[in-house]
Amino acid sequence: MTDWAGRTATEIAAAVREKRATPREVVAEHLALIERLDGRVGAFRTVRAEAALAEADEVGARGDLAELPLAGVPVAVKDNLAVRGESVRCGSDATPDTPADADHVTVARLRAAGAVVVGLTNVPELCVFGTTEGVHGTARNPWDPARTAGGSSGGSAAAVAAGLVPIALGNDGMGSLRIPAANCGVVTVKPGHGVVPAGIGEGDWFGMSENGPLATTVADARLMLAVLAGDPTGGRAGGLPGDRTANLTDDRTGVLSGGPTGGRTGGLPGDRTTELPGGLAGDRTTDHTGDRAGVLSGGPTGGRTGGLPGDRTADLAGGLAGDRTTELPGGLAGGRTTDHTGDRTGVLSGGPTGGRTGGLPGDRTADLAGGLAGGRTAVLAAGVPRRRRSLGALRVAVSLRSPLAGVPVSRPYANAVREAAGVLMKAGHQVRRADPPYPASLSLTALTHWTAGTHVDARDLDRRRLARRTRVHAALGRPFVRTVAAGTGRERLRRRLEPFFTEYDVLLTPALARRSPEAGPWHERGWLRNVAANSAYSPFTPPWNLTGWPAMAVPFGTLPSGAPSAVQLVGRPGSEAALLELAERIEALRPWRRTAPPPA
Repeated sequence: MTDWAGRTATEIAAAVREKRATPREVVAEHLALIERLDGRVGAFRTVRAEAALAEADEVGARGDLAELPLAGVPVAVKDNLAVRGESVRCGSDATPDTPADADHVTVARLRAAGAVVVGLTNVPELCVFGTTEGVHGTARNPWDPARTAGGSSGGSAAAVAAGLVPIALGNDGMGSLRIPAANCGVVTVKPGHGVVPAGIGEGDWFGMSENGPLATTVADARLMLAVLAGDPTGGRAGGLPGDRTANLTDDRTGVLSGGPTGGRTGGLPGDRTTELPGGLAGDRTTDHTGDRAGVLSGGPTGGRTGGLPGDRTADLAGGLAGDRTTELPGGLAGGRTTDHTGDRTGVLSGGPTGGRTGGLPGDRTADLAGGLAGGRTAVLAAGVPRRRRSLGALRVAVSLRSPLAGVPVSRPYANAVREAAGVLMKAGHQVRRADPPYPASLSLTALTHWTAGTHVDARDLDRRRLARRTRVHAALGRPFVRTVAAGTGRERLRRRLEPFFTEYDVLLTPALARRSPEAGPWHERGWLRNVAANSAYSPFTPPWNLTGWPAMAVPFGTLPSGAPSAVQLVGRPGSEAALLELAERIEALRPWRRTAPPPA
């Protein structure tokens, strides 16, 4: 008997289409695993066992079964999106326990593609915070159950990481996909504004919230994103809907924005300035392969000072106070190099060239300098080969600077970025240390948008039934609603960051600044304690909700605890396909363990 739990969505769908498995047996096996393990993971608020089996039979009887990109694939849905026949509780006791009359459009698209909804996943109340706990349950990191799964899509990320489902649906308003994905070692992409229908809460947090996939592989994330974006073939027709940029390295008309409009059609509501000025034309920094500063090696010292050139982050070498374990296991080259702080040969470069040759020590990977190896012949997530032009050499900026002033980055997450940068350099990309010009006011901008969005979502609820932290958060946001709704703060941030993204195609940062807080009753703790904990570990995600630009969390390396580490990739409007392909190259060169071992 074949075990389907733990398989990818791509594998399951192919087996069902080819009648090597039935939707019922696949779904039944996942339901059994949920029953056995979820009491220790806390991923699900409700499990639709009987309904899911009936719906699996309906999928199996469909006449178009052989064409369905998600045929028989079990999927979990975040508990702030409507699933027909189920209530939407948003992690709160204040929301009505009334069954939804119809599916949210994203859920409907998943079902049309053959997926079977097995349950709704836990979230923090009103999806506000970066930890997932409340009256309906606590979601734990399957890799480190003493720690929170993150939030607010914590239950969805935990379900995927534990192998309870191969894919899950979540959304991201200030990092709510990327934070739990980074904690739990799964892949996600927060699409740019308008790629996937939103319809989240009472106003999508002023256009900042986006629905997106959680998966264990880039292929599954690409497949699910294509379905969510409205491609009924799951991407087999070629690319993501609306993706008109096949070759990003020579696009002088619209860069990554999808055409000669320069991104003007992809902005946020009220956005009058979304054109990326200049495209790639006139860029004076296009080839960093001869960088005599050492690129990622720490400047002209070749890395002997232990940092990246111009790195102003307080003592990255020492991690956070009290962090006594900073060495990442395995190093860069097959585990033979674990401490680069005294490397006089070039740190990430593999020799005295200081990184100019672009290789990692002992790296036996075939020469990728000509672009992404195999990039011209790819296998789509749905398992159908098609011809695809390589991205070529992208210009990748590497930054360890926290967007929120004063938040330090611990050594494990800083090391993950340095190592990922080395992998991309080896793959032929032009990698350079560069910090985006985050404004000093970004912390205040993020806080006003965060609280104002919560106020809008809470205004029709009985405040007495909300947790105290949620009440305070919503009350603080009330004075900012009108200003935030005008969109001037977001437009100002986009204008400030656009020139940076004309010089660089992709930004590489830590996904988190440190490991997640311990799992516990955060909903019973004070507002300030919650905000401080959230800001201290997840400062890298909010800017890209404020701009409305795409961003990914990609597993990379491990923390001293053995839990996964992760990096973030950010691009301009329309760059989802480019980010996915770059993530896929990281996955090929530094594969990760897809699911956590069963909890003890």
